[in-house]
Amino acid sequence: MASYNFYDNEERPLRDRFLSVLDDTRQDESSTRSLARWQEAFGPNESVPSEEALANLLTDLKAIPTLLSKATCPKHRLFVSHRQIDKGYGLRIAKLANDNGFEFWLDVLDPALKALPTFSHLSAKRLALLTACIIEMGLINSTHVLAVMTRKTKGGEWVPYEYGRVRQVNNTSCWKHPNHIFTLPDYIELGAITNSEATINSWLSGFSPSPSILWKPAWMITKQLP
Repeated sequence: MASYNFYDNEERPLRDRFLSVLDDTRQDESSTRSLARWQEAFGPNESVPSEEALANLLTDLKAIPTLLSKATCPKHRLFVSHRQIDKGYGLRIAKLANDNGFEFWLDVLDPALKALPTFSHLSAKRLALLTACIIEMGLINSTHVLAVMTRKTKGGEWVPYEYGRVRQVNNTSCWKHPNHIFTLPDYIELGAITNSEATINSWLSGFSPSPSILWKPAWMITKQLP
């Protein structure tokens, strides 16, 4: 699978936002299937698929295994799972991933998700289906997942959804806010648990990824994690 770069896709219509995942000759079956299903869901004159088409697309994407193997993905890619209110922590962890040679998928930087506010005419259900489909594309085309866990995580829908979709527990982790007192959900205990930048770096470095590349939005990086 090729390296997916958010910024290579910002100007493309929603239907073509994920085309660059197949630019590499080592095409992964999961990437190929996910892109094919994504593009089939869009009609020739539709900017957003119908509710029925999105529901069918989501069903199809959920049938595709998440997390690519290193054998078919030239680079490791970390899916950073977090609540919107914790986006500062998510951005910092994305920076740590980049420093360790990982690419990353972070919802607050994804052009497809950033475009959702422009679709105010969509029903709540249609918008939720579209959001879920975009997240599925991120999960399918990543190799690792790290969830941001704070006392504000409870009550959010997407972190348990995203973490629960992963079957390769060796490639999953979480960062638990060291200054927040709360009990981690049982599903989080299946993966590695970190509580500092040092332990995140230790977990990431254990996978021996490719050399890091310059991250374009460096100005967005927040201060160090607590």
